[in-house]
Amino acid sequence: MKILRRVLLGCIAGGVMVSSTWAIEPAYVGPMGNPEEPGTRPYKAMYRGLKALFVQPVRGMKRGHSKMPYIGGVEGIRGVRHGGVELVESTYTGMAGKLQPGPARLQTMNTHIDSDRRLAAVADGLTAAALLHWAFNAPAATVFGAGGYVIIQSEVDIAAMTEEEVAYVKYRSDVAKDMENEFSHPNRDVDRYFKRLDRSRAIEAKHTPPNPEPEVVEYKLTGDLIKKGRKGKLVAPAAEPTEKVRRRRAIAPQSTASPTEKVRRRRVVAP
Repeated sequence: MKILRRVLLGCIAGGVMVSSTWAIEPAYVGPMGNPEEPGTRPYKAMYRGLKALFVQPVRGMKRGHSKMPYIGGVEGIRGVRHGGVELVESTYTGMAGKLQPGPARLQTMNTHIDSDRRLAAVADGLTAAALLHWAFNAPAATVFGAGGYVIIQSEVDIAAMTEEEVAYVKYRSDVAKDMENEFSHPNRDVDRYFKRLDRSRAIEAKHTPPNPEPEVVEYKLTGDLIKKGRKGKLVAPAAEPTEKVRRRRAIAPQSTASPTEKVRRRRVVAP
C-alpha cells in the first residue's frame, strides 16, 4: 500500500512539473532552427554548473598570473570556489526555470561574495581548507595552509590595486578607527555610511546633465582667447553700423529720375 501511494504521489508530482514547463515559452531558437525546450533547463543549468567547475579555476589562475606572476596562481583556489558556488546556484535557479548565462560568467552569489573583501577571504579560506583536508587529511596542514593561502591571496589582490583603490581602503580603515570610540559596531556603521555616500553620489549623477551647454559670452579682447575658443565660448556679435553710416542712409534721397533720351535710344537700338 505504501509503495502504491508513493507511485501515485510521484506521478502527480511529475504531471505538475510537466504542466508547469508548458507555461514557459522558448527563449531562443537553436542553430538547427528548433525552438528551446524549457523543460530541459534544469538539466542544462546543472551541466552549465559542472562546466563552470572546470572553467573558473583556469580563469582564476590566469587572472592571478596577470596580477602577480607565478605567485598569483594561488587564485585558482578562488576559481574553485567560484565554480562550486556556480554549480549550486545554477542547479537551484535552473529548477526554477531560469535561463542561464555562459559558464565563464559569475552570477549573483559570487558577485555578492567578491564585493566584500572580508566575506571573500572567509569563503576562499574555507575552500582552501576543504581542498587541503581532502588532499592531506591532516588538521595542522589544513589550518596553517588555509591561513597562509588567505594571506598570500590578500597580497595578490593588493598588488593588483591602483593607488586610488589603496587610498580608499586606507581611508575606510582610518574612518573605522576614528568611529570605534563613538559606535558599538564601527564596521557596520562605516559600511552603512559608505553605502549611503555611494547612493547619494549615484542620485546626484543621475540628475546631473551629462553634457551641459557651454555658457556663451560676448566677444571681448580680455582673458585667454585661445581657451575661450576651444571651449566654444567665443562668439562674435553682429557688427552694427556706426552713427555716420546711419546718418548717410537717412539723408541719401531715393533716386526717382527717369532715364534720359540717350539712354532710351540705346535701349531701343540694342538688339
